[in-house]
Amino acid sequence: MEVYPEEITVVFFYNVFSVLIAGPVCLFAESNLTSWVLKPDISLAAIIYSGAFVSIFSALIHTWGLHLKGPVYISLFRPLSIAIAVAMGAIFLGDALHLGSLEMARGAEEETVAWRYFYRDVVPFAAMVLVECVTVGSNTLFKAATLRGLSFYVFVFYTYVVGTLVLLPLSLIFKRSTRLPPAKFPLFFKIFLLAFLGFVVGMIGAKGIEYSSPTLSSAISNLTPAFTFTLAVIFRMEQIVLRSSSTQAKIIGTLVSISGALVVVLYKGPKVLAAASLTSSSSTIPLYQHLTSFDASWIIGGLLLAIQYFLISVWFILQTQVMEVYPEELTVVFLYNVCGTLISAPVCLYLEKDLTSFLLKPDISLAAVLYSGGLLSSFGLAIHSWGLHLKGPVYISLFKPLSIVIAVAMGAMFLGDALYLGSVIGSVILSLGFYTVIWGKAREDSTKTMAGSEHSPLLVTQSQTIEDEASSLRYD
Repeated sequence: MEVYPEEITVVFFYNVFSVLIAGPVCLFAESNLTSWVLKPDISLAAIIYSGAFVSIFSALIHTWGLHLKGPVYISLFRPLSIAIAVAMGAIFLGDALHLGSLEMARGAEEETVAWRYFYRDVVPFAAMVLVECVTVGSNTLFKAATLRGLSFYVFVFYTYVVGTLVLLPLSLIFKRSTRLPPAKFPLFFKIFLLAFLGFVVGMIGAKGIEYSSPTLSSAISNLTPAFTFTLAVIFRMEQIVLRSSSTQAKIIGTLVSISGALVVVLYKGPKVLAAASLTSSSSTIPLYQHLTSFDASWIIGGLLLAIQYFLISVWFILQTQVMEVYPEELTVVFLYNVCGTLISAPVCLYLEKDLTSFLLKPDISLAAVLYSGGLLSSFGLAIHSWGLHLKGPVYISLFKPLSIVIAVAMGAMFLGDALYLGSVIGSVILSLGFYTVIWGKAREDSTKTMAGSEHSPLLVTQSQTIEDEASSLRYD
């Protein structure tokens, strides 16, 4: 990369030479020629995913990063892969985690407190981080596609269609062995209401990103914990004791988060990260123009995104209630996408007058639709539903502030977005509010744990805890 800093060309030749090297070796090593005939199953999906995302997308980012930051910096991110691997292995493969001679297996009869901590704390944490990465990637691809002419009506409609097609076989194959309550009309009505709410969220969010940027969307998403905490209190999913330090911390953190979001929306400020050619000209701009943001589209986009994330908090609350009644994630998300398709079809066809825009070409628009529908509308929503059932809405919403870091990196790499001072200041304020709420939540949980242990005999508590953990984890 120092000799020839053209990432796409270098990675292209890398793949060409790899094909030439692997061809004779693999043909010789794999003598069964029938194994080269792939069927439309998990084998074909694994090859397409690895070829598209690892051999192309990942190799490009690695090459770009090596050229920009050097090999040591890039290698420092390898330890993060253990968290993602643990989450995906436990969710999709049922992998066991070995620690010396201790085996924590999901299907084992000897469920332990260590496995309970791993399954209920480590796995949800890693899974939620993964979902935030997927969400920011979807927002970034959508923004790039709209710059090339993709209609957001077409985008919203096709994401539901792709999500439905992906989840249709999965909801039938990976069905739970546990007994589920019968699906009645109130359940289907709630799922339809979820789909309608999700459709409105998608429409507002897409329009908000079109007016602003994925970075602003991720900044405004930091309001989600505040909205969700408020709604959880209203629906009695969270308790408030004003004299307790944990409640005071959660309330203060909520107010600080709202203040940070207002700073991001109302104060754009000068560019912090911009091209060198723009830096010199920015010094001639009067100072008063830095103190307020006069970009009308930026403010409109921020307001639309704030409405979107408030509705997402409502979605969290309603989805939690659905999962308590019918804890089958893939089936619920599949029905959700079906209802979303039925709702979006007439609306998007009516609003998008140009029917030729529904004919997607193999370019960035098709990539954005397949990525968002195949990963976000299917797997992302399934993981969210699982996390809501396991940890509750407030816990899930606390991961939204992580998306700002991911969005800034992806926006700078793929969209050329500038980073503004208002986004930096607002994000710092938002982070302070976020960690204040986290501290209050953790203190509240520890207080409940200590109170429960004080009012129960030791032997009864230990035996009962083991039985409850075993039955609960078998159900999960």
